[in-house]
Amino acid sequence: MELLITIGPWQSLFACAALWQLGVKPEDVEVIVVHEISEENLVEPCRRIHESQGHCFLGGMDIRTVSKGSFSGQQRELLKRISKARRIWCGGLGGKARWLVEYLPMVPLVTYEDGLISMSASFAYGSAWEQSWWQRFYYRVRKSASKHRPWLRREDFRRLDLIVTSLDEIYPSQDAPRARRLRVEPESLRTVLNAGWCPAVEFPAAVKPRALVLGSNFTKVDIITPSQEYGAIERTIELLSERYEVWWKAHPRADPLYTRYLQLRHPALKTLDEQVQWVPVEAFIPKADFQLLVSPMSSSLLYAKKIYGVETRFSPGFGELLATLNNQEFVRIYRWLRKYISVLE
Repeated sequence: MELLITIGPWQSLFACAALWQLGVKPEDVEVIVVHEISEENLVEPCRRIHESQGHCFLGGMDIRTVSKGSFSGQQRELLKRISKARRIWCGGLGGKARWLVEYLPMVPLVTYEDGLISMSASFAYGSAWEQSWWQRFYYRVRKSASKHRPWLRREDFRRLDLIVTSLDEIYPSQDAPRARRLRVEPESLRTVLNAGWCPAVEFPAAVKPRALVLGSNFTKVDIITPSQEYGAIERTIELLSERYEVWWKAHPRADPLYTRYLQLRHPALKTLDEQVQWVPVEAFIPKADFQLLVSPMSSSLLYAKKIYGVETRFSPGFGELLATLNNQEFVRIYRWLRKYISVLE
């Protein structure tokens, strides 16, 4: 049995594409969503995605509960069941699944791409894995889960059976652990994105070319303030409004309040319904015929370009804002990505 640990819809979609490409039988995959209390609403979307692939969905587990070892009877039964796993699939390099990695110390590991987290030096360079920004952030902000260690450590390298990526041009591999690698092809991602799990959304005929502005998750994890992020987003909307029919999509983990704020500030702005906020934007691109995607910083800028060939841009001024913050890891990531994505002018 392949045990898949996911933390959200995009991670589920990416892992499903990898499993499909590998030819793993759907009935051999069992799935758990590891989440924080505030993210429990992401369990149901993940269930829809995995059931569309024929996987066995085991439910969600709250990270703060399990990191303290406070298991309910139902959770203990679940842990007993997953102890039979042949491999553990975990996004990034452990992340919120760290406790499961330690609970099953002899089970081989598969690590798969996990958005911007995977773009940190801890993913790309083996020599820096133990000094990742996410580890520093997690201990600083999530003190209640201080026993939970989010990233794989060097002693776990021997357990790595497979490293799964799709953006190989972004992630250098020369210093990565010696494990088999799988590159997920755009066709595999398109197959899963079009598998019928996405709620139906009707897009009216466009009067002008469509541009989509994407939010980030940075305010929720205290990397920047809401005023800083939404200042960059509002400048983006103003720049696009003359040439494009501008749409807005919040990050799946963002507070819906910010969408309402933007609607009040920009009455002509079109927004996706809050009921589909959890859906990764990659699922909407072919349906809405978006010509341009713009964001302060989002892995979707890379995936949309790779999967569909859509033009993507960074929001103006965001790079300069990052340079003023005490977070050199994100500055490095931004400069790295600027090799592939230019800034909106």
